[in-house]
Amino acid sequence: MTSLETLLVTHADTLRPLLGSLWPVRPQKVEYFGPLTKYTVGPMPDGRWAMFHHIREADTGPPHCHPCQMDILLLKGSYAERIYRNGGAEDVLRVAGDFHTIEPERIHQLFALPEGEAWSLCFAGPVVRQWRHYPELV
Repeated sequence: MTSLETLLVTHADTLRPLLGSLWPVRPQKVEYFGPLTKYTVGPMPDGRWAMFHHIREADTGPPHCHPCQMDILLLKGSYAERIYRNGGAEDVLRVAGDFHTIEPERIHQLFALPEGEAWSLCFAGPVVRQWRHYPELV
């Protein structure tokens, strides 16, 4: 059984109602971005896209912001997120069971994975702008 299949079995009671007609999960696309594997599941009735993210290492690039809003349920593991705003930075620990939203304007970076990896269910969209990176903040 793959690690995604194990995650789906372990969290079926939580995921089934959230994914509705996309359950059982059959990823439409699997993409690899260095230490991030993205499993795109499909579109939700509200137009957002459902996907699973498997993160195996902290961000090594500069802080960034996303092209769309991302509503995230952390399913397994944890990560430390550094959020940049108003000339400063705030560190937040996200743990399994946490639900949070990353707005397109949020400049952030996942700087630590205390448990070595993390799995999340993400609902993303609609796209409102381009990705942006902020090397000047490092």
